[in-house]
Amino acid sequence: LCGAAGIEAYVVEGLLSGERHYWNIVNVRGTFYHIDLFKAADESEQVVFMSDDDVEKYYAWDREAYPAC
Repeated sequence: LCGAAGIEAYVVEGLLSGERHYWNIVNVRGTFYHIDLFKAADESEQVVFMSDDDVEKYYAWDREAYPAC
């Protein structure tokens, strides 16, 4: 959907609390953000427009494979 809308986006393969998990990185006005819509559906915590620093406590991913957020 992002590609069709002209939004640069990536599907991130990584870990969430040690379990395999997938989420997105999107470019919004020249800045990249993590967005985890799966978690957004069942939790009240902030899970969209997150920086690398915001997510590194629970998420793990190959930082070299994706843009810095």
